[in-house]
Amino acid sequence: MEVLIKEGDYIKYLIKCNPDKDYKLEFEVWQVNTWSMDDEPLEDDQEIFVKGTIKWDGCSHIYFGDEDGYLHLCGHKYFEDMKKVLDAVWKKAEQEVTNFDKEVAE
Repeated sequence: MEVLIKEGDYIKYLIKCNPDKDYKLEFEVWQVNTWSMDDEPLEDDQEIFVKGTIKWDGCSHIYFGDEDGYLHLCGHKYFEDMKKVLDAVWKKAEQEVTNFDKEVAE
């Protein structure tokens, strides 16, 4: 996994992507809830935040939260985080999907 969003010294969200990025980006974004004394994310206290696929033409399939689609957003800040996460994933798709067509995707 790699860092998707960091606030100050704290990694807030990690992303895991599929290796085959010719026509789509398949991704999972994990929310970090606890950090070690070295400000590193603890693996046993992360939860799925959003996952899905963004295709070369901008069509997307997005699933929020756990296997039931449940995601607890505690206050406006987490709505803002959701926007940041989705914007960051979109930007990653634009940059990493080989055949991404920005004109069609708009």
